[in-house]
This record gives sequence, structure tokens and C-alpha cells, in this order.
Amino acid sequence: MCYFAFESDYPEPDVADPENTFCDDLARPVHLWERGEHARWPDVTFGTIDVSIDEVRLTFEGACGTQTYEARGPLLRSYPKRRVFMLDQSDSCLWKMAEALRDGTVVATYEKPAAPRD
Repeated sequence: MCYFAFESDYPEPDVADPENTFCDDLARPVHLWERGEHARWPDVTFGTIDVSIDEVRLTFEGACGTQTYEARGPLLRSYPKRRVFMLDQSDSCLWKMAEALRDGTVVATYEKPAAPRD
């Protein structure tokens, strides 16, 4: 997913620099986010992965262990080199690391960014 930040006047300016983009994340084989909280737990992980990736292995915190997911989401119409990845997380397991697998071999590692501090 590629987002373009732009300056807005409503209700107040969003970003002062209209050149600020997050397109560099498209170069990463895996880029994921946890979103939508229910009772302080994420409901879903979503993002995109490179089409060359066969599977995504998530390492969860605590006793939740690891789980490998087949990469079979739809291609992004606007950027067909990326595939959608979405995971239901209503089991209250938080992941801390994602690994991109190609032919059973880890080709990239993505560590979840730390939560923002208040």
C-alpha cells in the first residue's frame, strides 16, 4: 500500500510537507500492521507482501508460538507486484516478527515497530 500524505485545512493541517510519502515501504517484502482494537487486543493484521513471497511466518508473543500462512491474497490492482495479506487476530495473540518465505527459505524478516508512547 502506498500512501501520500498531503496538507489539509480541515479541520486542521495534517502534514506540513506534501512531499512526504510512505512508498518506500513497497520495497520491503513484507509490511504489516495490527489494527482495530477490541478490549485492547488487535482484531486484524493487514498489509501487503511482494508477489515473490510464498508464505508469511509470524512469531507471536508468549505461548502463542509461530504460525505460517500461505500467501494467497489478491494482487493490488494499482500495484500488481504486491499481494494483500490479512489475518484475523481475535484470538488475542500479538505477533512480534514476520518472516517472508520463498520455497521454504526465509528471504526477509520484518520486526513489528514498537507501539507509540503517550
